[in-house]
Amino acid sequence: MEKLFWKNFKGESIESIESYVLNYIRTIDRQCKIIVGADSSNHGRKTTYAVTVVFYNEQKRHGAHVVFARFRVPKIKDVATKIRKEVEYIYTVADSIDNEIRGEYFYKFDKNYYDDSIPTRLVEVHVDVNPKKSTKNGRKMTNNKSNSVYTEVMGWLCAMGFKVISKPYSFGATNSADKICAK
Repeated sequence: MEKLFWKNFKGESIESIESYVLNYIRTIDRQCKIIVGADSSNHGRKTTYAVTVVFYNEQKRHGAHVVFARFRVPKIKDVATKIRKEVEYIYTVADSIDNEIRGEYFYKFDKNYYDDSIPTRLVEVHVDVNPKKSTKNGRKMTNNKSNSVYTEVMGWLCAMGFKVISKPYSFGATNSADKICAK
């Protein structure tokens, strides 16, 4: 896996995402939810990936703090392969953060809606997969290509102990990471 170089929206580099998250919850907001998401898009001969860590306080509901890593790889045409790679990045980052903050932070999640499993990890993950095979877009029906890996992705991440959110509620992937990918 590529080494990720993290930044905030001011363009400042973050040396260690794990230390950054730990410092954030110690000094800024102990009540925030930590969310990891990813998205990808093809541009020319490259695929751009964006991985985000979102700090969101549900009680305050006053925006979120987002940091990100963005990088390019040779173009990946197959949607399923691209999404599996997104999920690999999400898992690696979320697992690393979870290991760093365990014992310093606690967040109680509700059951996963996918399989009613009870999350044991401290990080919520947002995946860019659609539970529906197709959706109506105006008068036109469109196929959701990400649906082909929905069961695989949701099952694996739930089994790994994470709180997992998919479309249309996965703002860490569909909003935050998507906007960074487009830049």
